Amino acid sequence: MTRAIAWHPIWTRRNLPLWGIACYCLLYFLACNLYPGGIRWANAELGFSVRDSYWCDLISTTTRTGGPNPARPIALFALYLLCGSLAWMWYTLPQKIQLSSAGKASLHWGGVGSMVVTGFLPTPFHDLVIHLAGLLGLIALAGTVHALWVSDRRSIGLAGVFCMILCVCNYWIYNTHSGIAALPLLQKVTFFLFLLWFVWIILDLPEHRSTNATSVRN
Repeated sequence: MTRAIAWHPIWTRRNLPLWGIACYCLLYFLACNLYPGGIRWANAELGFSVRDSYWCDLISTTTRTGGPNPARPIALFALYLLCGSLAWMWYTLPQKIQLSSAGKASLHWGGVGSMVVTGFLPTPFHDLVIHLAGLLGLIALAGTVHALWVSDRRSIGLAGVFCMILCVCNYWIYNTHSGIAALPLLQKVTFFLFLLWFVWIILDLPEHRSTNATSVRN
């Protein structure tokens, strides 16, 4: 049986991550339009290419052509806004669903930690940030999928598994460079599917978990 989504007033703490995700998408759309152009193998390419440009191109100090990047300030603001929004989501998620102590730790330390680490993406430690944030994020995602599964939200849990598989594919291509030409587009598809999954979780879960629900055993 399909679980009905319980709608709540939009101006609540519960919906802060939703507003953050929505604002992020609008700001990144604006940043894409401000990006002058240039891709890894064609510096003369104009504008931001959905197929060939990376998200990180928008937060770089310079473009692939070596010129200034006017999209950077907006892209950075969008990045930090999204990190803060998702960190809040990970932090409050245990209030909405029954979790073991290990599950709570995976969301708090993994989820919030991955967002804090991601905030250092624009620094010279880009590759290290990718590895560390990816590891912490995977821990949080696994804990979230498990919690959704045992709380009988298996459709959302399976969607999360699919997103995790895409994430692993991105990471494998990033490190092996096998099929690297497909990575920019795959990166965007994966990213937006994750955002949709987060929205689904936020809308589906109650403001607070039921006190009558059966706790997950430690």
